[in-house]
Amino acid sequence: MGVAERHTHLPVVLRGRPIGAWPSYYLALSELVLREPQADAYLLVQDDAAFYDRENVRQYLEEISWPTSTGVVSLYCSEAYSQPTSGWYALDERWVWGAVAFLFPRESARRLLCDERVLAHRWRGPDGGLRNIDAVVGDWVRRSALQVFYPTPSLVQHIGDASTLWPAGRAWLKRRADRFAGDPQSPAPADRPQRL
Repeated sequence: MGVAERHTHLPVVLRGRPIGAWPSYYLALSELVLREPQADAYLLVQDDAAFYDRENVRQYLEEISWPTSTGVVSLYCSEAYSQPTSGWYALDERWVWGAVAFLFPRESARRLLCDERVLAHRWRGPDGGLRNIDAVVGDWVRRSALQVFYPTPSLVQHIGDASTLWPAGRAWLKRRADRFAGDPQSPAPADRPQRL
């Protein structure tokens, strides 16, 4: 595993054998919360993501005041959720298209990790509870009367061309952002949420 010099000070977790997408995700969020219990938010990004890079995305996100109903902020917007005008939107349905880059406010992360049904996904979920991060988080948000907020255009593009979970799956159609802020012809992200 190659790590750029500028990142060598960061903690690294290596597992002897894979444990599955959902267990890895849950453990990663747990570790972030336990390592940094006073952080304002926690960002989990999958390994097949490309970020909008024409400005400092972290600074941009820190300047946005999220409503108290925020369960999770998706920096990724699938073609399935894309809106005709640029801005931030609250999803009015269950989130199922992509856990590419989820940002959890501190209290939401704690609540998600302690939720019995979220934890039970490992024993009761499809495929032995090894996958379906987006659906697990989406179900939790709906049951908790919270919301998923997401941008159009997307701040992240799903670039995976192969999947260990779905060998025939590719990042296209609803598994891809049809409007990505990083595309040269795309407008910059909106300064503030438009419809919150």
